[in-house]
Amino acid sequence: MSLPIHVDAYSGYKASERPSQFVLDEQIYQITAVLDQWYEPTATYFKVRTVEGKTYLLLYDEETDEWVLQSGFDGDDLLVTANECQLT
Repeated sequence: MSLPIHVDAYSGYKASERPSQFVLDEQIYQITAVLDQWYEPTATYFKVRTVEGKTYLLLYDEETDEWVLQSGFDGDDLLVTANECQLT
């Protein structure tokens, strides 16, 4: 499961090169480190750590220019919270 999010990213050599923060449900999550990064033909994955010390997996889809929070790591808590808000 994944959830669309807004991401502020550093753009250097290419667009959305490295995420610096993401927003979900009006909450800002500052990224302190990119722990890992890997590529697929049309997407880039970022395993990131936030100021709170939590780890999240973000996906940037280059074809649609959209970011999503992927399930896994500490992101599962956010996905559950967001789904509960959508149900109420």
